[in-house]
Amino acid sequence: LSEQYKGIFEECANQIWSTPELNFTEHKSHEAAKKCMEDLGFEVSMLPDMDTAFIATAGHGSPVIGILGELDALPGLSQKADCDHLDPVESGAPGHGCGHNLLGCGGMECAYILWKYLEENNMEGTIKYFSCPAEEGGVGKLYMIHRGAFDDVDFCVNWHPGAGFGITHD
Repeated sequence: LSEQYKGIFEECANQIWSTPELNFTEHKSHEAAKKCMEDLGFEVSMLPDMDTAFIATAGHGSPVIGILGELDALPGLSQKADCDHLDPVESGAPGHGCGHNLLGCGGMECAYILWKYLEENNMEGTIKYFSCPAEEGGVGKLYMIHRGAFDDVDFCVNWHPGAGFGITHD
């Protein structure tokens, strides 16, 4: 299943890479991700007063599984693709130094594959992909919490590169 749809997520990741946007201004990235999820059959809803955050939902019943995705870029990290040395597209402009173009789209692919797995195996479960703005220095998820975005979620999965591995719970 993943190979069948691989091109859709690669195209979205490349589009987001080519239009890096800083926290709370991820409009082009948000629209690309939103369109991708709608095209795949997810129902997309916006969060109140947050024009760069959405929830894409598929499936039915419990558990409700949340998958988080970030799309924002970092200041000053403009970089040409497929280049192993510093070579900015535009000097001083933002870029995807943490790979949020990949993390956000990887989360979308995970949500899609999980939804299709549940469907194919006649299992219940609701999958919610959260397009989370401002991971880099803007605490976008906190704003989403205050708007009730995660109220009905049983658990969330997030991934981000780092120096270690950890599981947290509340």
